[in-house]
Amino acid sequence: KDLADNIEVGSGVKNCVDLTSRPGFVGMGRDKRTRKFFSIEEFYDSGWRAVMAEARKVVGEGPTYISFDVDGLDPVYAPGTGTPEVGGFTTHEAQQMIRSLRGLQLYGGDVVEVAPPFDPSGTTALVGASIMFEILCVVSESVASRK
Repeated sequence: KDLADNIEVGSGVKNCVDLTSRPGFVGMGRDKRTRKFFSIEEFYDSGWRAVMAEARKVVGEGPTYISFDVDGLDPVYAPGTGTPEVGGFTTHEAQQMIRSLRGLQLYGGDVVEVAPPFDPSGTTALVGASIMFEILCVVSESVASRK
């Protein structure tokens, strides 16, 4: 399959998973092609703890990379993104979800879809930097535990 046939916003990590044929990709949002998918309705019905417990089961003991898409946040918290969607999760929920990844074999992470030109207030840039800080904290803790 040619990856160019399947390119869209946010498809980079999914395509990397396809290339490596590794199980364990977890997603929340609209892309139902992921290995495990949680709709925002399931997220709110079950709560972030249950969703993250399932995500931890899916990735298991294998190497894990965190990719955080700012589009998942409600636009009240991050309006400067390419595809804002009302009804997303809060920044507090995002922080808790990332912190809940402690103890996994984490190797890196990124924050995608931060578009400062769409947010003159600078809120989205601050949120993106704060989320990246959270990711760096759990990844560095994981790396240090392997030394």
